[in-house]
Amino acid sequence: MLGRSTDYAGPQISCGKVIPMFHDGNFLSSSVNGITVPCCVSAAAICFYALLGTVFFNRKSRSHQENKTMASSSLTRLAPPSSLPPNCKHQVFPSFHGVDVLENFLSHIVKEFKSNAIDLFIDNNIERSKSIGPALIEAIRGSRVAIVLLSKNYASSTWCLNELVEIMECREEVGQTVIPIFYQVNPTDIKKQKSYFGKVFRKTCKGKRNEEIQRWKHALTDVAQIEGYHSINWFNESEMIEYIATDVSNKLNLSAPSSDFDGFVNFPSDDEALQMFCMYAFDQKYPKDGFEELACEVVSLVGRLPLGLKVMGSYFRGSFEQEWTEALPKLRTHLDRDGEIASILKFSYDSLCDEDKRLFLHIACFFNCEKVGIVEDCLAKCFSDVRHGRRVLAKKSLISINMDWGTIEMTRLLVQLGRKIVREQSVNEPGKRQFLNDAIEICEVLSDDRADSSSVIGINVETYEDVECTSERAFERLHNLQFLRIPGKGVNPQSINYISQKLKVLIWLNSEMTCFPSNFNPKFLVKLEMMSSKLKKLWEETKPLNNLKWMNLSRSRRLEELPDLSTATNLYDLDLSYCSSLVKLPSSIGNAINLQSLHLSFCSNLVEIPPSIGNAVNIKKNSLIHCSSLLVSLPPLPDSLFLLAYQPNLRLAS
Repeated sequence: MLGRSTDYAGPQISCGKVIPMFHDGNFLSSSVNGITVPCCVSAAAICFYALLGTVFFNRKSRSHQENKTMASSSLTRLAPPSSLPPNCKHQVFPSFHGVDVLENFLSHIVKEFKSNAIDLFIDNNIERSKSIGPALIEAIRGSRVAIVLLSKNYASSTWCLNELVEIMECREEVGQTVIPIFYQVNPTDIKKQKSYFGKVFRKTCKGKRNEEIQRWKHALTDVAQIEGYHSINWFNESEMIEYIATDVSNKLNLSAPSSDFDGFVNFPSDDEALQMFCMYAFDQKYPKDGFEELACEVVSLVGRLPLGLKVMGSYFRGSFEQEWTEALPKLRTHLDRDGEIASILKFSYDSLCDEDKRLFLHIACFFNCEKVGIVEDCLAKCFSDVRHGRRVLAKKSLISINMDWGTIEMTRLLVQLGRKIVREQSVNEPGKRQFLNDAIEICEVLSDDRADSSSVIGINVETYEDVECTSERAFERLHNLQFLRIPGKGVNPQSINYISQKLKVLIWLNSEMTCFPSNFNPKFLVKLEMMSSKLKKLWEETKPLNNLKWMNLSRSRRLEELPDLSTATNLYDLDLSYCSSLVKLPSSIGNAINLQSLHLSFCSNLVEIPPSIGNAVNIKKNSLIHCSSLLVSLPPLPDSLFLLAYQPNLRLAS
């Protein structure tokens, strides 16, 4: 994840969820060769998150409200291993200071939570008084997760402070998960009650008893040390909101069961198998009333296979009794009585609509472990709604989102299932399948000058073995090829002359090619990755790059120049790190107005950054580590630029 700091208490796990967060300090930091380098954070980047809002729902501002004394407790950084009761009334309790946050954010986050079936506590019926009464305490303790939106005026409200004390006590006593969001405020200021936040807090403390003040201080210090989200670390509001909602949903549906059952080395017992299934199906360790026999029958069919219990539990999650009754006959006929895992997974796959099945196969055969944004960008024109399909697959436990790396991940068995389904499209003629993953079959298809391979849309060689194919016309018959990953040096560089013009993804590691041919047309290209290539330049002419969003040429040490980027108006991420022969960037880079990440680390011969870079006003991250030849003054840079390193001979224009 972006900008994670090193000082945090660790992920907090309860029967709710775990959300990795950003934390602590005035600046981001990056470790390079053992040296921590500060990251300048601009006012513009912070101001962008003025859009960050709050759960509004007619909640009135809670400032200037008094609260009665609450019982003190000793708060620790790490929550105990105990878990909340299974009959939690709510999934998420939000705590915030309404004056500081805007309506837009909360309407968006509530919509996202609703679409992910997350129950958010709304307290608009609780009357505000001088104390947080039994109703609110019950709501806090009856929620699996508390989200604390810490803003600069949060400490101006005794209501908020006492609410926070109750939340932190609940965290200590019953293991409630607490998720802080640091909104336009530094965690250090909260932890030490300093700067503007400290000034507001001291004003609130006037006339209060010392015992009450100490409880507030302990709660603020402890919540600031929990790993949390820092609003300044996010490029846009929608990305942050979706990330939080997806993470919350994943942890509600998946992490609670796994935290209880991760210790299994062998198969669980029958009772444990039922508990595992129920955690995914009902969010508790036992069946809901009226579902006892149905749940037991499903478990008897699935057997004691943890992955099968997870997938089938997710399949039935939220279904009515009639839906269970209608699905069971199909399940009986579809599954082998011994609970064969392939049959269980296939049953869940067969329940998908046609579009979601296609998305499942695309991920299994090509996009597994790829970043969410890249998958959505590359498949945007192939599906009516990639994001919706991704959520469907996640809810059915057919994929998961790695929150540390932001990648879509599918288990090995599910990948095998997807590739088996594709293989069965044409067992004996691989050229008639949609995707090719086997290196031997790929060589066979690329070497056959006569076979019709127009069905192939994706080729994915994941091993680092070379694919031996010397034919210059290897790709000539693959008219519909859209996704190509070919690591290694075994493919004839001249074969690119015949590559499909429908190509959306080209990943060619260690390529021997020195320049793309003049007839190469990247019109539909979304991602270009040529790491460790022998490229000296990409191409001569100006090419249509309107769809290009991700370009990675890192470690191409012979690369001397970039092409005209005047049409790359949607370029999002450009990685040129370790391109040690690169001397300058083209002035047309200023046309990349949507560029957000520019990686130039270890471009040791880079001497010039053109003034037009100032037009790329959306740049959020730029690495200039070890650009030892960059002797000239930089042009005016976008206010949102993050400089990940300072060079002794680098000057910034005012």
